[in-house]
Amino acid sequence: MTIDRLPLSLLSLLPLVGCSASRGGAVSGDGDRDRRFGDAATDAAGLADGRAPADAPTPDTARARDDAAAGGVIDGAGDPRDRDGTAPPAGEGGPAAGMIPMFVAQGSVERTTISCDDGMTWVGNQSADDSLRCYSNNNLPDCDHGETAGRGLAYGGGWFFASFGWGAGGPLKRSRDGVVWETALTPNQQGTIAFGNGRLFGSDHYTDDLGVTWHNTPGAAAGVTRNVGFIPQAGGHFVLVGDNGTFVSDGSGFTRVTTGCGAAFTLGSGAVASASTTILVNSDGVACRTTDGGTTWKSTSVGGAILSHPIWDGSAFRVWGRGKMYRSADGAAWTATNTTPSTLQIESVAYSPDTGTFVAVRDEWLEWYAAQIFYRSLDGIIWTAIPKANFVGSHRIVDIEFGYGAPSAACPAR
Repeated sequence: MTIDRLPLSLLSLLPLVGCSASRGGAVSGDGDRDRRFGDAATDAAGLADGRAPADAPTPDTARARDDAAAGGVIDGAGDPRDRDGTAPPAGEGGPAAGMIPMFVAQGSVERTTISCDDGMTWVGNQSADDSLRCYSNNNLPDCDHGETAGRGLAYGGGWFFASFGWGAGGPLKRSRDGVVWETALTPNQQGTIAFGNGRLFGSDHYTDDLGVTWHNTPGAAAGVTRNVGFIPQAGGHFVLVGDNGTFVSDGSGFTRVTTGCGAAFTLGSGAVASASTTILVNSDGVACRTTDGGTTWKSTSVGGAILSHPIWDGSAFRVWGRGKMYRSADGAAWTATNTTPSTLQIESVAYSPDTGTFVAVRDEWLEWYAAQIFYRSLDGIIWTAIPKANFVGSHRIVDIEFGYGAPSAACPAR
């Protein structure tokens, strides 16, 4: 069944030049977007004649050229700066000169921290309230709901994006270096976000210019959103998982699909892709895969319950349960390997295609702050806790993303 077939043109996404986001960017209909796609229709916030509303932010084209030069390509499909970990397509090249490979971690209470030495140390730690202790007083304060609740990261076009807000509108922020963040959209409570084909996409809003202007996402009747991801195959599609079903962008809106995964996903799980296959993995350990851009799906058990986000490391998909790593070259056949430590429990995990290093944070309930542990691994099996002096123990980490950021005082140019 096709839902809300509005002319969103999610399939035929054109690579766009990035622009710098205005603080607190308003959601707007963009007449220029409609002309780019060759039709006169506008999205729900636009005007009938295809012109942008008078209060719509005006893209800074001069800075857009600067952003494009600093950030490299913005296609989002198969770029090693994205979660899928694959090599860039021929002719696109690598990151722009001067950019630093780094991990960015996002947590509760608007927490962020970064590592630019391959996960050995984490610096630039900050949050909305460092003194707050989540769930420390009769299971309060609740840090998983409200304006500062961390809901997921995305990377593309030389920018890191962090989504905050759940049950109450918070900010969607962006940063060049993972240290200095600016609000690109508020209020925001759409949860997980995904980047692909130059578009940053969420269940409520999307942007084609890296955060300058925002458009309403046509409703897919998905209900409360549990997961969002990008499928690079067949031209590029977004998948939206909600309590009322799973929907895939089809070029004019969304089509309901059956994946076999349901809606039970780890926060910020997303989708990961090889050159031929994209997978989702739910918390029950069901891996759902598609090879045709999300039209059809097949599912199989990885062999156990899953706690982590999925990873593509360039040769295999990987996920982790308690004391287990599950690996598959094709998303269909999975093998299990015991981890060290045997009690390993990780949720947020990321992979560097530059070095082959995995990083993760222990995810045990209430074991944050002084009890928090940051890990790194060279094979995804044997994990080493980095020294406590190498990071700030603080609020729970909910997501980690690899990308290339601009130098900063926390991570100077090399």
